[in-house]
Order: sequence, then structure tokens, then C-alpha cells
Amino acid sequence: ECSICNDTGVVDYRMCSCMKEKLVLAGLESSGMSSLIESQTFENFDVRYYSDESTDGNASPREQMASILEKAKLYVEDFGEEGREENLLFCGTTGLGKTHITTAIAKGVIDKGYDVVYDSAQNIMRAFEQQRFDHDETAHNNVNRYFDCDLLIVDDLGTEFRNTFTQSVLYNLLNTRINSGKCMIVSTNLNDTASILGTYEERIASRL
Repeated sequence: ECSICNDTGVVDYRMCSCMKEKLVLAGLESSGMSSLIESQTFENFDVRYYSDESTDGNASPREQMASILEKAKLYVEDFGEEGREENLLFCGTTGLGKTHITTAIAKGVIDKGYDVVYDSAQNIMRAFEQQRFDHDETAHNNVNRYFDCDLLIVDDLGTEFRNTFTQSVLYNLLNTRINSGKCMIVSTNLNDTASILGTYEERIASRL
């Protein structure tokens, strides 16, 4: 199919553009957010949706979101650079654009050839439970991907059922990825530090 590399995937000891394209498509399919990526991009994130009026003397919601959007673009631009490994925590109520921005980041990182996994906190905890108690092979593979992927995006943290087991799982996941320098983006409807401290034990809250 490819006249450049004759389907070997390599040209002059470098990956061919056809192979890069197929890896991007595979990354989109395996990320868990292929349908979202088609509709939620940096290009169609419209800051005009947010008010340009400030009620507290600080930057207006529109100015704040414009700043966040630029930081998100820089995150993608710097992703994979040595010494630039960073994690992001998006806090705020429903409808503020957290999912849109994280989806746009995911697409940018996948386009650069990195492995991205996106899942809700509920699904992540369910996978760990199925692996532990049902010995489910699919759940086992998913759990491994949560640890191994280049970028893990955890959506809706705080909506999962919380007990001793799930708290232990969350701590282990956060701690392991932080210690190994693996990047994460966490999105939560918990509004502030006080809400996080009121929901999770200190060792989890401190890592968030």
C-alpha cells in the first residue's frame, strides 16, 4: 500500500510516515476516547462561552480559561521532553470544559506517538476489583495498562465508590506512577483542596 517503504514501515532506518499514521490510529482506538477525540479539539474549544466579566477583581472566567488553554497546548508541546514530565489536576463543577481540554491534550499526545489511556475513576476501580476478585483476564490487561501507559487520564475522580480497597488501589496507582515519572491528568468535580482533603485520606490527598 505504501510506495515510500513498500510496507516495511521503515525508510533509511527511520519509521515511515505510513507506520506513524497507523500507530496514531491504533493509539486512538486503544485510548478509550476515540469518539470524543473526533469532536473535542483545541481548535473548537471556544473561550467565548465563558463570561468576560470579573466579579472578584481577578481575571475573568474567559481570561482564566484562555490561560488554561494555552498551558494545555504547551503541555502537549513539551510532552516527552526529558525533565519536563508533569501532571495536571483539573478541578471544578460539571460543564466547565475539563473533559474537552483533557481530550484535546490526549489527541495531541497520541499524535506524537505516545500511549494514552483514558478512563473514568469508576471504571478503573471496577477493573481492579475484577482482577482481584474475579481473576478476569481483560481486567488484568487493563490494570497493567493503567501503570504502563505514557499518559493516564483519570476522569471524574470522586464519583467512584470508596472503601478500604478502592482507597488502597488509588493510592498505589498514584504513588507508583509518580515514583516512576509517568505522567497523569486527573479530572474531578471536587472544587478545591478542602473538598479533596474531606474526601480522601491524607496520603492520597497529598499526592493529588
